[in-house]
Amino acid sequence: MLEKYNNLNKINVSLFILIVVMVLEVTRGNVLVKIKETIGEHTNFMKVLEIYSDDLKEVFKLDDSSTVSTRVVDLKEGEKYVFSAQEVYSDVNGVVVKIGKGEAYEVIVLGVDGNYYKYNNISKLNTNIYNYVEMESKIGTSKNGHYYLIVN
Repeated sequence: MLEKYNNLNKINVSLFILIVVMVLEVTRGNVLVKIKETIGEHTNFMKVLEIYSDDLKEVFKLDDSSTVSTRVVDLKEGEKYVFSAQEVYSDVNGVVVKIGKGEAYEVIVLGVDGNYYKYNNISKLNTNIYNYVEMESKIGTSKNGHYYLIVN
């Protein structure tokens, strides 16, 4: 019974915020643009996703099993790793927040842990910007059989 009220409270809060934003937009204008800029600069959407993840799993009937990485290396923040592999797989659940192109692609994933995972030296992509990637899902193919990973 308590769970019903919890879900109802989330819905009520969401509706209240939506109504306030709509009223401000009508009366003052440009409120949505300011909100979008502020949220884009200061919000970690992965934390928001974690809050609603149980509700989304229930609504979309998602599997609750978790994947455990088979990588032996304990990734440390700020260090650069070189891996010899043709296929590049994500080391974390997260969202692709940047894709850059130089001699090869660079893909940056914002993980649920709040860290950025930067994959370099990718020749072919299997993901797009703002895609949600699960741990061990394929990001792309490495150039010359190796790729770099930096965790920040």
